[in-house]
Amino acid sequence: MHNFNILFNVLLLAFLSTAPLFSQTISLTEKYQPPINLLQTGEVYIDHEGIEKFETLYNSSKFSKMNEEFINLGYAFENVAWVRFTINNDSNETQRRYITVDNTMLDTIELYKPEANGEYKKELSGVFQRERFDNILHFNFSVELQPSQSQSYYLKVTSTTSALFFKSYLYNERDFYKEEISRQLFYTLFIGAMGILILYNFSLFLFSRDTTYLYYVFYMIASLAHHQTYTSMGLYMYPNDMLKHVIEYEAHFGIYYMTVFSLAMILFTRSFLETYRYKKIDLFLKFMIVVNIAFSLLNTNENSLLDIAMYEEYFLLAALLFIGVYLYYKKNTQAKYYIIGWGVMLSGIIGILLHNLGIYSVQYHSFYYIYEVTILFEATFFSIVLASKLKTLAVKLLEKEKKYSSELESTVKERTKELNIALETENILRKEFHHRIKNDMQFIISLFSLRLDPFMSADIQRVLTEITYKIKGIASVHDVLYSQNMLTNVDAGQYFTLLINALKNGYETEHITFHVNVRTQLSSDQLIYCGLIVNEVIINALKYAFDDKQNASGDNTISLNIYSDKEQTILEISDNGKGMNVSKENSFGSEMIESLIENELKGKMKLKTDNGVRYTFYMPKPFNV
Repeated sequence: MHNFNILFNVLLLAFLSTAPLFSQTISLTEKYQPPINLLQTGEVYIDHEGIEKFETLYNSSKFSKMNEEFINLGYAFENVAWVRFTINNDSNETQRRYITVDNTMLDTIELYKPEANGEYKKELSGVFQRERFDNILHFNFSVELQPSQSQSYYLKVTSTTSALFFKSYLYNERDFYKEEISRQLFYTLFIGAMGILILYNFSLFLFSRDTTYLYYVFYMIASLAHHQTYTSMGLYMYPNDMLKHVIEYEAHFGIYYMTVFSLAMILFTRSFLETYRYKKIDLFLKFMIVVNIAFSLLNTNENSLLDIAMYEEYFLLAALLFIGVYLYYKKNTQAKYYIIGWGVMLSGIIGILLHNLGIYSVQYHSFYYIYEVTILFEATFFSIVLASKLKTLAVKLLEKEKKYSSELESTVKERTKELNIALETENILRKEFHHRIKNDMQFIISLFSLRLDPFMSADIQRVLTEITYKIKGIASVHDVLYSQNMLTNVDAGQYFTLLINALKNGYETEHITFHVNVRTQLSSDQLIYCGLIVNEVIINALKYAFDDKQNASGDNTISLNIYSDKEQTILEISDNGKGMNVSKENSFGSEMIESLIENELKGKMKLKTDNGVRYTFYMPKPFNV
């Protein structure tokens, strides 16, 4: 009897010592058994100082029953969550199961699983333990139990770069891949929809050059990039040989993603709500830009500011919504759209923030995909609003264009009427001006004749005649200007024909043949000075070039040629008379010719006196010919 009591006490002590280990047992009875929540069926211990090891917790009484479906400790970087559970295979066949942890941002997950020799082997998973990506987002461990086999497991979960929250399930193979595929399908649809909206808004920016669209594209890209990291979908972008390096850097990039996201929101808000019209609000937004950049610059791996940045982003989101409400009160036309879109998005962002801070687990209590749904709604809503803004802007521009076109047309008609009146007045004045000049010149000729008549002699008569032809030469220009309604370029051929015909009427020219060849145009100023030169040279030719013998021969010619080359206008006057003694010729007429060509026409003269007389005058081309 005494030996029996000793044996009973030993067995009781052994049972009590192992009771915590087997107090919560998961029974596997069929292949496709529904998923089992390990947190509810197992036992949990939270190590708040992060000092416990497996050896000290093995078979420990520190574990306790938990009624929640999940653990959410927020940004508790020193905390470690331990889960202990036992699995019995009560079926007649080998059972394979997957132990999963649904938070894809956790740093390190350790599974301690028993081996045949009774020792425990540690398997690793988590962000920092990924050596390769096998297209599975869930961190998972595969376990296999033989018929009637029972195994006890310890799960250790830590995170120093992200919030510590997770659910843990035991899946059969079919349900494991079903859950994985459904989650990746939802994320893929979200990414595709966001990509389409990004391209759509970027095309609107290219069309309108409105920076509001560009800032919104920037914001959506930041949202999408943050989502890729948050869900690990971004791992599809990298080859396995780069994966470990990418993860090591990206795990510490959370604060930088948040900074870019916040900057994009601020820039879009300033542009969409046109906050430059509200100095204090715009100053606050500029201050927040500086604050977010400062967080990024001051953050280090040893001194992470991620938890502070999360609170700052929470404050910023609330402030932006308040700004939208305030500007709506101030009759800002865009504010109502901002409140709706930003309000929905803010509800999702705040939900995620509350979840990450461990205040309220929105994803587990309410809707797991709250972030994606609210972001996609907001992106779609703002894309519609921005497109509507572009349409409204186009309508306003069209109305302004019509208004300006009408005003321009009215102004053009008014100005055209004024110009026609001014032009008509100018024509009348110009004609009257030339007519008066011509009459005044004729008056001068008559006055000279009248005053000199009492003293008239052959010499005076000759001088008076020459002066008369000079004045008539000038008057002929005004005749041409008057007849052609021109002030600048004049028909030089018509002018010189009139001039020579006038000279013919004053001299004996039946024995002389005139050749006039004009192949260029002259300005009115040039024409007057050239007319005086031609008048002087031809009168000299008529007076001195031909003697009685030459007069009788009948082959006497006087030629006038005017033409232009690339750089200058050339005037040639020649006769085939008896020539001229240059050394004896120093008359007033010669001095006048030299003065006109050098001082007024800015040209030069060449004179040849063999076989007649040939004057060649070189002058610049008129700029408007």
